[in-house]
Amino acid sequence: MSDIKFGKYYNIESAMHNMNPLFKLISLIIYCILLFIIEDVSLIIVMALLLMILISFSNINYIYYFKSLKLILPLIIFIIIINTIFNVSFVYTSISILKLILLILYSSMISFSTSLKDINNSLNKLLYPLCVFGINTSKVSFSLSLSIRFIPIIFEQGSKIMKSQASRGLDFKNGNLVEKIKSIKSIIFPMFLLSFKRSDDLADFMEIRLYKFEVVKSKTKIKDLDVLYMLSHIMLIILFIFKYIV
Repeated sequence: MSDIKFGKYYNIESAMHNMNPLFKLISLIIYCILLFIIEDVSLIIVMALLLMILISFSNINYIYYFKSLKLILPLIIFIIIINTIFNVSFVYTSISILKLILLILYSSMISFSTSLKDINNSLNKLLYPLCVFGINTSKVSFSLSLSIRFIPIIFEQGSKIMKSQASRGLDFKNGNLVEKIKSIKSIIFPMFLLSFKRSDDLADFMEIRLYKFEVVKSKTKIKDLDVLYMLSHIMLIILFIFKYIV
């Protein structure tokens, strides 16, 4: 569990870290939408190549990206089993799994290279039009960004509990299905209890510090690399239009 890196932030120097966080968030949305609607293999390969280039700009070890894929390993196995039962073609199954992998890798790249403050501010700017309906976008964006950062914390707690239970003689590997389910129950409940406790501690800390839900206004200069980054995703949209519409 502790090997799962999804949701963590690595404070290092790289081209991806220095890119405009709002552009990164918009590009993530574009990339995810295109992944859901594109079925053409050639376009998916282009998207995969673009992602590999962007990942190389993050200066983060590729091992961390592969470790983040552990999060969806059960889902991949489930997809393979279900598609096999219903006799779904191997090509369609492979495309579905590839799209899921690309989605996690791109999301990991954004979380690895974007601080909680930048994610929060970018989400707030994106959701700002919702203020017309009386929605407090500052609270919504803070909740969303904080939930992303809590993912690795939950798995870290689970890893500690698993080691603690194993030291008491609980066997997670051997035994029948019922015994394994009981073993998992001994991890899940303490894990969520500790997560809720940490959430309460964070809420108390914020209340003591009189935290205000507002955007930290900062003027971020748009660089040439930011423009190229955004244009690369606009090109994906253009390719999609020419492929499916024109």
